[in-house]
Amino acid sequence: MKKEIESVEALNLITKRRFLNTMVHTLEKFEKPDVHIMSSFRRSTENLNCQCYLLKEHSYPCRHMFFVMKVEHLKAIPDKLVLKRWKNDAKFPD
Repeated sequence: MKKEIESVEALNLITKRRFLNTMVHTLEKFEKPDVHIMSSFRRSTENLNCQCYLLKEHSYPCRHMFFVMKVEHLKAIPDKLVLKRWKNDAKFPD
């Protein structure tokens, strides 16, 4: 996940549009302007989604999601993206 956070600086925001209650961000990677990734954020539910599906495949947020968190001025990673085993109050099996 550290790699994903560090990679945020290599992303550029192309567009930011509102669809109903969801902000859709179109991003590009530095020096690859022909490849666009869309990531969305709904503030009311703190729901983040990304077209790259890294979260679904590896269970941690992608660089696109971290970029959107930054653009949307989030001060903390939404609870929905933090696995219980990563939290301080996680229970270890006996």
